[in-house]
Amino acid sequence: MSLESLQKRLTTLQETTSHIQTLIARLASFKFPPGAIPLNQGSLDTVATELSNEIHDTLKEQNNDFELLEQEIKDSPGGRKGSDAETNKLRLLERATRTQQELKHAQSAFRKAQLAAKRNLDLSRRAERELLLQSLAAPPSPSGQPVPRRRTPAPAEQTQDEKLVGSAGDVTAALRQVHAEMTNELSRSQFAHDTLKESGAALEQLGESYTSLDSVLASTKGLLGTLLKSQKSDTWYLETAFYVLLATIGWLVFRRFIYGPAWWLVYLPLKMFWNAWMGVFTVLGLRSASSAVSVSSQSVGTTIMPASGTAAQATMSGTGAPVVRGGRGNAKPPKPPQEDEEDKPLSEAVGEMAEDTRAQGQEQAQAQPEGSGGQPQEEQVQPNPKKRMWDSEVEAQKEAEQKRKDEL
Repeated sequence: MSLESLQKRLTTLQETTSHIQTLIARLASFKFPPGAIPLNQGSLDTVATELSNEIHDTLKEQNNDFELLEQEIKDSPGGRKGSDAETNKLRLLERATRTQQELKHAQSAFRKAQLAAKRNLDLSRRAERELLLQSLAAPPSPSGQPVPRRRTPAPAEQTQDEKLVGSAGDVTAALRQVHAEMTNELSRSQFAHDTLKESGAALEQLGESYTSLDSVLASTKGLLGTLLKSQKSDTWYLETAFYVLLATIGWLVFRRFIYGPAWWLVYLPLKMFWNAWMGVFTVLGLRSASSAVSVSSQSVGTTIMPASGTAAQATMSGTGAPVVRGGRGNAKPPKPPQEDEEDKPLSEAVGEMAEDTRAQGQEQAQAQPEGSGGQPQEEQVQPNPKKRMWDSEVEAQKEAEQKRKDEL
């Protein structure tokens, strides 16, 4: 159904709602003059009752029409979001909701109007009874004119049948009044039942909506937890891959642009400089060591041998004879090296040590006496365990291994 037809129906329902509000206001302000309704007549035949029934039926029809109209407005095509059709649909739905709220206010006003009409009817009957009692209790007027009041037959003039008919009429009027009151209460109960039923349906629908909302919230919570866990793992993987990529790029840049120039400009010159200095120190050490070895061998190898070829020592009566130094026997022992000799070069220190050793050997050879057999004592020369010799082959192998390690 198009929006124009729905708008026309809504306009008609709004007019009907305005008319109902007018009827409700009329019912609430309806006045019953005293004597307009007989005392034996029930409230079912009154104008207020008919008006109340008409308002009740119209309200019920309006509720059904509004429910259908609201459903049709929701089901009508509205077009895409932001279009004129969608705007008109939302505006029409808002008008329908506002009119339905007005109808609910009219229902509450109708209940108040019913109570007000019943109250006015009771006040009118009470006023009529008071007027009737006043007319019966008033004295006759001196002018002789009768007071206008209802004509009631005298008790003496009433026959038995008339009394029976009057009693039956009173009972019938009372029953009609009771029936009218019961019908009125039944209509109220029916209206309250319908309202309660609608409220129950609305509460049930609201409960279903809340249940669906709870399920949606629970599923949303689970989804958020899953997304949070996956995001943490994805972030860790991405960060790890990023760092690995940076390390790879850095290694490639270093190997491509820095390693070659650094090898030729820094490492190789330093290595050549180091090898040159090591070669110089090696040559100096070999020379000093060779000179020291030659001098020590010459000084130690000079001994005095007798004619028999065996070395002997002079003895006196089985004991060693005292040795008297001759020539340079009283010479002073060689002085220990002074502290300032530590600052001399290595070659000079080694040369001085060799000269001192040679001089000491010569003095010992000259001071050694001959024995009874004419044979000098053979001197046993022990090698120095603290002396280190330079092995060129071992050092060359070590240098080659070190060079191979540096190249790797």
